[in-house]
Amino acid sequence: MSVLAAVVLVAGGGFGVRALAQGVPAPLAPRDLAAVHLASEMVSLQWKPVALADSYEVVLSNAADKKRRTVLSTTTAVEIPGLQESTKYLVKVRGINLPTGEDKQPGKYSSVATIETPEAKFPAQIPATGFHTTDVGSATIGFAWDPIIKTKSYEMQYAVDKDFARPKAIKVDAAETKAQIKGLEPDNRLFVRLRGQGIDGKIGRFSETLTVKSVVPTEDVPMRVASYNIRCHSCGGPSWGQRRRPVVNTIAGQSPDVIGLQEAAQSRPSGFSTSQFEDVRALLTSTGTEYRVTQPAIGASQGTRILYKPSKVSLLDAGSVRYGSQKSGQNPRYMAWAVFRQRATGQEFYFVSTHLQPGKDSGAVGARNSQIRQLASTVASMNTKKHPVIAVGDFNDFQYAKFYVQSFMRQAGYIDPLGVQNRSRTPAGWAPVEKRIHTNYDSYNDSARRAKIGTANPAFNGTYLDYIFVTKMKVKSYENVINIDGSGNFRGVIPSDHNMQRADVVLPY
Repeated sequence: MSVLAAVVLVAGGGFGVRALAQGVPAPLAPRDLAAVHLASEMVSLQWKPVALADSYEVVLSNAADKKRRTVLSTTTAVEIPGLQESTKYLVKVRGINLPTGEDKQPGKYSSVATIETPEAKFPAQIPATGFHTTDVGSATIGFAWDPIIKTKSYEMQYAVDKDFARPKAIKVDAAETKAQIKGLEPDNRLFVRLRGQGIDGKIGRFSETLTVKSVVPTEDVPMRVASYNIRCHSCGGPSWGQRRRPVVNTIAGQSPDVIGLQEAAQSRPSGFSTSQFEDVRALLTSTGTEYRVTQPAIGASQGTRILYKPSKVSLLDAGSVRYGSQKSGQNPRYMAWAVFRQRATGQEFYFVSTHLQPGKDSGAVGARNSQIRQLASTVASMNTKKHPVIAVGDFNDFQYAKFYVQSFMRQAGYIDPLGVQNRSRTPAGWAPVEKRIHTNYDSYNDSARRAKIGTANPAFNGTYLDYIFVTKMKVKSYENVINIDGSGNFRGVIPSDHNMQRADVVLPY
């Protein structure tokens, strides 16, 4: 068989020779290539057929970036989707001959046709413009963007990874062109993007992705902590049904971010379907601010519990320890602990609530002293990152008793903000508290109608069984919480035989 020789460029450079079947010419260039339908994201093309073409190859390229797409068709028409709106494209077509038993014979390309896609019919399908941050804080970042006509709603997505593997979304209606991401930790980097949904229901394309980071606060961000022995429901005096609302009103009135409870019994008060500590939590939440218990299980730490606001702190870990030293025949004593992160600053800290062994006999004193040593050693062993610590509770030792607990805690690196000293009502010079409220009253009121006052001097200290111990940090204020009239008498039902202790502290950052 006779052949025609053609010189061609081969891969890697150089020239080669291939055989073309004699008498099998390549197709001529197609004519009249034109767009018969053009939309914002697709084009339909058509051209006249040419002899010898078994199929056609269409090449489309973006006039700006020269990116090419090749589409094959067995007819003289083709539809190409996935285009960009308001974009100029160049397109050409050639026929391909497929002789039996031979390689394909591509023909000549047609003349290059220019097409330009229009704007989207429903503008919500196009990316939002003007997407930017309006304010960047430590816990909140605000965004705004230009409105898009014929838009039904907007969706703002954000994620911690640029690939948006697990995005969260905030949706706003068409009347809004702004949104906020709330509840962030300081120095939190996020990737954020926006898209619209048209009135036809079609979802638009995303805007360019913004990379944002919440800031680290430069000013003090106080955190409110508290301790409250609420008196167990079976410990005598007014019933829990009479005291429960005064107890909860006392807590809600101070609105602590974290509070340690003592004698919040795990058993059910008469006529109630839940435990005493769960009743407190539920009643608190019903006042309008959600509270949670770090260990909600019955038996976790008996009446020693920790409640917290999830809106203010994030719970990272929690547990409890039954002290090794217990007084025979008495209720077992526990410490409940938790690791939190303050949402406003991102600072992590330990919080401990405890109720040490009461009593003045040698057995009680020995158990109590052993318990406080175990508390300090347990926290020290867990706190490998040296986070700030706040230890609250009814420590059952005061300045006119043994005063071992207070002395030991100071040796262990803890500070009593009030600076209570042995056998004295005068505060120590190192006491860090900046503002005092009713700290000259005793922390234990014994359910007496008249509040027990240790000294008339408001800058001095009453007698304290209940403490808020802290490691080194600012203490903006401290309040021995009592609801009394001008004569020093309690108003209404006395909530408990102990007063709630409340402090506003600033975690070191």
